[in-house]
Amino acid sequence: MKRFIPVLSCWLTALLFVVAAGSCHHQVEPDPTESVNLLCRVSYPIPDVTAELNEKLSYLKDQPIRKALVLYTDPIFNPKVQDIDISFFDQRQHGARTFHETNVMNAEEKLFPLDLVASDYRFGGAANLSPTPSVKLTGGENEKELVLMQASDAGDPHRAGMFTFRHRAYVKKDTPSQEYTTALCMVNAAAALILNRDSCDVTAISATYEGFADSFNILDSLYSYDRNLVVNTDPIDVTPYLRSDEDLPMQSEWGYDPAWIQWVKTPLMVCGVSFPTRNFGTDVINGKVVIWTIHLLVTLADGSVTRNDIFIGQPVMAGHLKIIKGWLLKDGSFAATPPLVPQGGPSYEPGPDPPTPPSPEDEAVVGISVMLNWRPGMSYEPEL
Repeated sequence: MKRFIPVLSCWLTALLFVVAAGSCHHQVEPDPTESVNLLCRVSYPIPDVTAELNEKLSYLKDQPIRKALVLYTDPIFNPKVQDIDISFFDQRQHGARTFHETNVMNAEEKLFPLDLVASDYRFGGAANLSPTPSVKLTGGENEKELVLMQASDAGDPHRAGMFTFRHRAYVKKDTPSQEYTTALCMVNAAAALILNRDSCDVTAISATYEGFADSFNILDSLYSYDRNLVVNTDPIDVTPYLRSDEDLPMQSEWGYDPAWIQWVKTPLMVCGVSFPTRNFGTDVINGKVVIWTIHLLVTLADGSVTRNDIFIGQPVMAGHLKIIKGWLLKDGSFAATPPLVPQGGPSYEPGPDPPTPPSPEDEAVVGISVMLNWRPGMSYEPEL
């Protein structure tokens, strides 16, 4: 027995050494990768933008306004994508990110060759991050935290159409051809406010929107409305487009538009681009549901400011353009229905001719609250 114990100890020691050596060799050897082709293709409803333009700005008189708005929103409703950020999340590692790549796309579609470890993946990402610095892609280490987020509560308008994608990919070993196609879907939207100011002496306007999403969870495809996001708008000058096309008649020869009136002064327009609104509302005014709100400040010639809170009952959906048209009255208050107009001309002063009945009210506007002589710091809580 005294001789057997040392022999057995040496044998066990050698066996443990072999196991340990094999374990160390397994840790340092890299996992083999498989070749995968990923085709990213833009897909979103451009015709819906044209439909809104045709519905709200279809008359000859509206063409300068339409052209100015189309040129402003062209970087938004444009299928060309500049850059793309791709993340792969391994389902066998509890959704941890195991592959990440940023690349330049500069196209409507592009094929990306990738080398991935064979596994079960969910992958997703976002596009057009560089031209839209007000939006950040966060939380990419885990699939549940991949979020496209508005960087601050005072959101500057997006400067490009933003796209996201998500897909499932099971990458197999020793498979010669593995290709996956994913659609890039637009996740932001635009809303324009156009104002007829013929009866109002205006020196300046500004507008912000409330009720829009503050972030978008990419792999869950869910918008968040947790923060009180204020969407800023940009003014759009219509003046350069009044006679920019030689094939259009002079302003005095443009046809009469019964829904917009033969405007005398150039209309005012602002536009904001952000994530969309909800499809439903929780507040009610005048028996109608409010989905989002326009806060409009109108500065008059005497220096006074009129605040208008315009409550909208129709949603702004991703990939869409929403147009709200209205009229500014003499005191700077907003009206969804045009004032009565004498048939003899566009003047709003009483005349001998019987007045023209006003056009139907824009169904999107469900309520209006007005504060005359508004000053910064004043607050107003409408009864909803």
